[in-house]
Amino acid sequence: MESILLCQRVSGPALRQVMEESSAIQYKIELAAHGLVPRPACTIPTATALGRLKDQQGGWRRCQWKGESVIRIHGDCRTYELRNGVWAFGHCDSPTQDPANFPPDYTTTITCYQLPSTVGGKYSKEIHSWSLDNFGMSIRDFTMDPAIDLLAIIEQTAVESIKPFRLHFRRLSNGKAHPGAVKNPIDLDVTSRDLTICSFGVQLQASHVGVLVRHDGSLEEHDYFAIWNWQTGSLEMSRTADECSYEDFAFIDKTSAMLAVFDNIVTLEIWRFGGSESCFTGGFEMPLTTTLNAYLDMRFDGGATGSAGGARTGDGTPYSLAPETDILSVTFGVIDIDEVLERTHVASFTMVMRPSLMLKKLAESIISFTGDPTNETGEPLALQWREWGPWCTRWICQEMENVNWEPSAAGGRFVVVARSRAAGDPDDQVIRIFDFRRGVVSRCGRLPSESPSEEFHSGESCIAKDTMFVEDISSSLPYHVVESTRLPYMMSGIMIDEGRLICTKAEEDGEWRSLLVLTF
Repeated sequence: MESILLCQRVSGPALRQVMEESSAIQYKIELAAHGLVPRPACTIPTATALGRLKDQQGGWRRCQWKGESVIRIHGDCRTYELRNGVWAFGHCDSPTQDPANFPPDYTTTITCYQLPSTVGGKYSKEIHSWSLDNFGMSIRDFTMDPAIDLLAIIEQTAVESIKPFRLHFRRLSNGKAHPGAVKNPIDLDVTSRDLTICSFGVQLQASHVGVLVRHDGSLEEHDYFAIWNWQTGSLEMSRTADECSYEDFAFIDKTSAMLAVFDNIVTLEIWRFGGSESCFTGGFEMPLTTTLNAYLDMRFDGGATGSAGGARTGDGTPYSLAPETDILSVTFGVIDIDEVLERTHVASFTMVMRPSLMLKKLAESIISFTGDPTNETGEPLALQWREWGPWCTRWICQEMENVNWEPSAAGGRFVVVARSRAAGDPDDQVIRIFDFRRGVVSRCGRLPSESPSEEFHSGESCIAKDTMFVEDISSSLPYHVVESTRLPYMMSGIMIDEGRLICTKAEEDGEWRSLLVLTF
């Protein structure tokens, strides 16, 4: 598809006319530009699918949604996930465990919502929901792939168990064992003296599932990271932190993952898996902080989320996100070390990255350092920030007092709730959508704006080192940004998938009571 985009830019008038008059070619061009792929066996005429695609993507570019819906939920939302038009959250309706051994965020029930869509080009406000309460286990975290009816669950077993955590594969529709998993459940090879301090990360990418077990704040316990082929049950990668901590991970593609490692220098490590053994292929160091500051709570978002079932959608949309996106974001805080316990005055940032550029920089450095593009004779390199960061990233300051930890990136877009730039009440909030997809950025740089609230940025930006960093932070990844009209009420966070935004509103007790779903 990228070759079609290139051909469109360099072709002569005659060929360009043929391309412009062909719905099939135009459809492929639009899909490629927006990081999408066609859904197999789709019966919708190409011209109709092209019209829907242009209409929906135009709404995203102007930040104009087709419909609004409100989901009322009770409090006690402990874990949650958004994927392929399904939002699910875990809650505990009937606590049965000893609170001394189980933290307050364990779950017994998962409630799912099939969100509104624009099937047939028209907005459908219908919301279908169902609850799964037949697990008979204490759930610490979960993720899902609605396209293949898959739910991956981390269970905490009895506290006296040698291996207290297990990974289960269930049907998202009814909670029963998933028939596609040969080995079910899988015991996690991790032990812990204090299970209440454990936190988790779990992600699905095609036929692989990754799990991260963190021991928050412990100097004695070791973090654990592993990747399995969930269909066969084979372990394809396993790491235990040694004198460092693992903060988060993200899949980059079918055979590689990025792992955030907190050590003397915070490094984003690239690991290959799926062969005879996993291997560390290189790293990317984050900017150095001053001796009085440190990184805090690093979380990835927007990585590869391909499905083992291929390009499918739950609402009949004729296209879906490409299984591998070339945009990944990581959100983190920088804090004064003396204030870690109070967590006051945390400076929060999101760094958007293009992994393909990062790996290209790594390969160029390997060749320059060793003269061997395969690097078979040398140790993998870890690039310093100044060797990769300014060209491969864009830093965005988080303006809200509370960092947005919700899933805020999908398919090359990144979204935040921010204060309005327009004159008026300083507390007025808006939605700000950043688009880093190459096809979109290229068009926005050449075509006139469609909305007075949209901007295109291709130049370098700089975050002053202030007292936090050793040097100024420069970044230059180009992007398009658009701002919505004022939101109807104060939001605490926002989530995004390929067709919707979900705004969260926290009540005085910090719990969510309602979700505002904006459908494009």
